[in-house]
Amino acid sequence: MLVHESTFAEHRKELAVRYDHSTAKDAARTAKEAGVKTLILTHISSRYQGPMADQLAEEAKEIHGQTYLAHDHFRYEVPGRKRD
Repeated sequence: MLVHESTFAEHRKELAVRYDHSTAKDAARTAKEAGVKTLILTHISSRYQGPMADQLAEEAKEIHGQTYLAHDHFRYEVPGRKRD
């Protein structure tokens, strides 16, 4: 699993670069290159509220299918191995 900041959407790439942040697609590319199964996007700009935030997840899912958007009180259970 990778938890990665995703401050901007791809159309704001120039802002991401200027302020040393990532776009959702940047995070997805990193997750894919790292070979992780799950990507969780966090540190979302306040400009992406409500349904606008879903845009970030959709952009990332174009590259890395198993992507989740973190939000307040978000929980993700990490699968563990079964013990005898």
